[in-house]
Amino acid sequence: EGNQTFYPVQNKPYMLNKTGDTLMLVAPAYAGALEITEPTVTTINTAALSGNKKITSFTANKVTKVMNHAFSECGNLASITLGELTEIGDYAFFKTAITDVHSFTALDRIGAFAYAGTKITEVTIPNGMVVGTGAFEECTELTTVSVGNNVELGNYAFRLAWDLNFKATALPGVDHEGRVVYYYDLTSKLLNITIGNDVTIGKGAFYGASKATSITLGAN
Repeated sequence: EGNQTFYPVQNKPYMLNKTGDTLMLVAPAYAGALEITEPTVTTINTAALSGNKKITSFTANKVTKVMNHAFSECGNLASITLGELTEIGDYAFFKTAITDVHSFTALDRIGAFAYAGTKITEVTIPNGMVVGTGAFEECTELTTVSVGNNVELGNYAFRLAWDLNFKATALPGVDHEGRVVYYYDLTSKLLNITIGNDVTIGKGAFYGASKATSITLGAN
């Protein structure tokens, strides 16, 4: 995103920006647990750790903003400890190995595909939240979703199956217009869905949640 200047931190495997409030980049080969000890760091830069397959845990207690792709595809990253988040960008935690979401109480919006492909098991969306497209897509360990009032769920927010357009390995089905289509069942574990009042639900928001046994809908 334009010209950015990176400043190394002595004896640390990462670089900050000039003012010291943004983690700009972590060494791509860094392995194991990482803690950011500088109390000034409040932001994780775009793609700062993206694609690191060796990092296993990350701690930065003062961080409040996680930008686009910050941790995306860190496939062995199972623990991320941060501060009270006010911003979660698109693909922020995409395909990490985390099992719990972060606190959403200070957020207005969860970015598109922010938690897609993670191992989270429960999600509670607070009142007034905007949930981006595919924010929790392919979360196959997800068992419970609770959505508050006045929430906007983007398209495919919790999608658990994909339309594969007649591929031979797919399963037959019928779409909302009565056409025969083929889709891949991701073996949904989602059993409990609670929707509050005045919730806008985007296209295919719960597509593939075929095993849900408890669905509670609010007014409007």
